[in-house]
Amino acid sequence: MAEAPDSEPVASSSKSSVPAEAQEDEGPAPKKRKTVAEGEEIEKLEHRLGGILCCAVCLDLPQAAVYQCSNGHLMCAPCFMHLLADARLRDESATCPNCRVEISKTSASRNLAVEKTVSELPSECRHCARVYPRHSLQHHEENVCDDRAHPYRFSQTVVERAPLGAVSGLVRIVARLYWLLLSALGGSYRCERPAAAAKRRRVRRLTGCRYACLGCGWRGAARAAAAHEEACAHPRQSAADLVELLAQRERLNGERLQLHTQLLDLLSVEKITFTVPSRSK
Repeated sequence: MAEAPDSEPVASSSKSSVPAEAQEDEGPAPKKRKTVAEGEEIEKLEHRLGGILCCAVCLDLPQAAVYQCSNGHLMCAPCFMHLLADARLRDESATCPNCRVEISKTSASRNLAVEKTVSELPSECRHCARVYPRHSLQHHEENVCDDRAHPYRFSQTVVERAPLGAVSGLVRIVARLYWLLLSALGGSYRCERPAAAAKRRRVRRLTGCRYACLGCGWRGAARAAAAHEEACAHPRQSAADLVELLAQRERLNGERLQLHTQLLDLLSVEKITFTVPSRSK
C-alpha cells in the first residue's frame, strides 16, 4: 500500500478524541441564569422587607421602638405594651403570639437594626403621593408638602330646618339607616337626600384669620376673610405684646402637656395592678 506524503492533510474523525473520563473530571456544566417570564412581576425589595419586618401582632410596620422575644419575633411598642397590660389584668404571663414563649420588660429586648431599617424604607405621602423615607415623611406631610391641609382653615355645615315631631324624626332616622344599609350591602345604591331637605339646607364655609397665630380669633365666611385680614390689627402689634401672647400660649400648652402626661402615667403598664376583693366569711 502506498504511503501518503507528508504534505497531504490527514482526514479527521467526526468524534472527539478526548476520552469521556476527561469530560467528567471537568465538573458539571455552569447553570444558566434564570430569566423572568413575561407575565411574572418582580416584587420590590421594600415590599418584601415590609412583610418580613412587620409586627407579629398588628402586621404593620412599626412606627417607633421594636421589641423582640427570645426567639427573635418582632413586636411594635404599642402591641408589646398591650400584651403586657392584658396579661397583667388577667393575672397571667404574657407570651409571644408566634412561639408562645414568655415575654416581659426584662426578657424582651429592642432591635435597633430593625428600627433603623424600617425608618429608611420608602413611603408615599398621603397628600402629594411622592416617595420619602419613613423617618422624614411626617415632617414633610405636616410642614413641607404643598398639598397639605391648611392648619387654620376649616369648613362647617350649617343646617336650617323646621322643627319636626317625634314620629317624623323617628321615620327620618329609620329611612336614613335603611339607605345606609342598602348602600353598604349593594354597592350600587346611594344615600340621597330628599329634595325638600336639600332646599332647606344652606352650606356656609367658615374660615379663620391668617393671623390666628398672633392671637386673632376672628372666624367668618370665606368671602369676608380678605377684607378682615386687610383691616386686622394683630400684625401691627408691638414686640412686647407678641412676647406676652407667646408666653400665654406657652403656658397653656404646658398645662395641656401636663394633663396628657398625667393620663399616660395613670395608664402606664407599670402601675396597672390586678386585685381580687376578699370575701367576708
